[in-house]
Amino acid sequence: MFEAPINMLSLISIYHDSDWAKHSYVALCGTSSQPLLGMLERHPNIENVLLCLDNDQAGQLATRRLAAVVRERGLAVDARVPINKDWNEDLCANFQQTEEQQFEQKLS
Repeated sequence: MFEAPINMLSLISIYHDSDWAKHSYVALCGTSSQPLLGMLERHPNIENVLLCLDNDQAGQLATRRLAAVVRERGLAVDARVPINKDWNEDLCANFQQTEEQQFEQKLS
């Protein structure tokens, strides 16, 4: 679960070597529980939910609230927090670091 589509795509880009295609993803387009509830209703086979909301006050509050919603349904829940404000900022930071490393290697 992500707050925005760009963050969902950014996390997939960061972890592109993982088994990302085996999972289902939802962009909440905010912090409402309605998309989460809709996904759980349409897919009763879901057993685990991973919350990947922003690393700010709104994201942290929503993570706690949504985790409670998931637990009320008897499902396992976990959360991942980006290093920066959101997953897109983490992706951009990764690209910048890679470019800097490549530049330094050219100078060596």
